[in-house]
Amino acid sequence: MLGKFWQIDNKIYDEFLNLLPSICCAGGFRLCERLTGEIAATYLKVGPHYWCALTDLSSTKPEKMVALIARQLV
Repeated sequence: MLGKFWQIDNKIYDEFLNLLPSICCAGGFRLCERLTGEIAATYLKVGPHYWCALTDLSSTKPEKMVALIARQLV
């Protein structure tokens, strides 16, 4: 699942935003708690849509994820 993203709804997005302290990033936030190593959940809002992905915090730029999702929505 690393590097894959899937659409979620705003209720899930808001639930995780309020669940743990988050780390702000371009387009949304990342959970401060890691799954393992540098892997954490990233939550993004692109246009009216909400997304989640498991990402490597050391190498995955949220700006690139937002751009990739936006291209797929066109």
